[in-house]
Amino acid sequence: MAELRLPVSVLDAIAQGAEAVDRGARDLRAEIALLAEAGVVTGMAPVSAAPAAWPAAVHAVDVERILMAVGEASLPLGRLLEGHVDALGIVARLGTADAQWLAARAAHRGELLGVWGADMPDSPVRVTFDGSTARLQGSKAFASGLGVVGLAVVTARCPEGHCHAMLVDVGDVARHDADAWDMDGMVGTRSGTMRLDGMTVPAIHWLGAGDAMFAEPHFHGGLWRIAAVQAGALQAVASGLADIISARPADAVQQHRLGQVIVEATSARLWAETARAGVAAGAADAIERVLLAGEAVEGAALRALDIADRAAGTMMHRRDNRLGRVARDLRLYLRQARLDAKLAWATELWTGRWRKARAAAADTGGFAVKAVARIPAMEQAAVARIG
Repeated sequence: MAELRLPVSVLDAIAQGAEAVDRGARDLRAEIALLAEAGVVTGMAPVSAAPAAWPAAVHAVDVERILMAVGEASLPLGRLLEGHVDALGIVARLGTADAQWLAARAAHRGELLGVWGADMPDSPVRVTFDGSTARLQGSKAFASGLGVVGLAVVTARCPEGHCHAMLVDVGDVARHDADAWDMDGMVGTRSGTMRLDGMTVPAIHWLGAGDAMFAEPHFHGGLWRIAAVQAGALQAVASGLADIISARPADAVQQHRLGQVIVEATSARLWAETARAGVAAGAADAIERVLLAGEAVEGAALRALDIADRAAGTMMHRRDNRLGRVARDLRLYLRQARLDAKLAWATELWTGRWRKARAAAADTGGFAVKAVARIPAMEQAAVARIG
């Protein structure tokens, strides 16, 4: 792995500012600046590397650990960083040289990029093409980082029904509606709405052909990043509960509850790790792993949050309580799109692979089992003990 350290002092500073961000007193600009100073924002798009090498750079700097660490310190910030990594990957794969240069320049200014794919139900974003110009109409919802993100990968449907992705300057605050984000969690993401009516995008900023963004294994394969951020937040749940319990008289029941939360947090981390490893290695079951990891992490988080709520009691519901804040953020961030459909697909993939393995075993006379190499010294020792 490449050397990219995220100092504990940076993570502590991010965590300390979480309450002010949660109360809406300020946005995440200061925290993003801290990440930029630590080299995290630029580490995903090294200026010395060609854009085609950016995805490899993401794996090389162990972005999974970084996403977990940032997710533990601030889940809203982790969410924005995950979107930044996703955006850079899309631009690296599908963007023109001009789009790639624009994205790299923004990253090296310390700016996060975003991916805005959700539409307002009553005003979905449409695109019409006029030569080398794309004209947009409609509004984006759940525009994470509104007012902080300067460039975003924006999706729009053409009259033929295809979904086109393009790199768009989304910094015009006159088009923003930050008040549309009125939630009890993830306040810092400021995922409001943006009106795109009348905006034009030059061809040099188009990202591939229609529906190219949805090519696998990149589209669903990238969901390991969300699992990593959520797993990081679960670590914060465990440590937050530990702080509360340690301040009270010793209680075996409470220790048991903490142990259960630690088990769930560890399980989530391991699932995120195996999902990312499968994608990085190009494993045949990479998509299956990622989809199962998403389901496993969600289940682990919900169980851990229920246990923590019972263990912490009313303290967890204080407005200024760290554990309560993390719980609100995590419960909202767990509400990803089409969860049941993803599990159904994972089940289909697993079942298909299992049936193929069974059929292959029937053809060859049994399941292949790797033989364990014999170690003469161990055999001799065993014989000596028997003798």
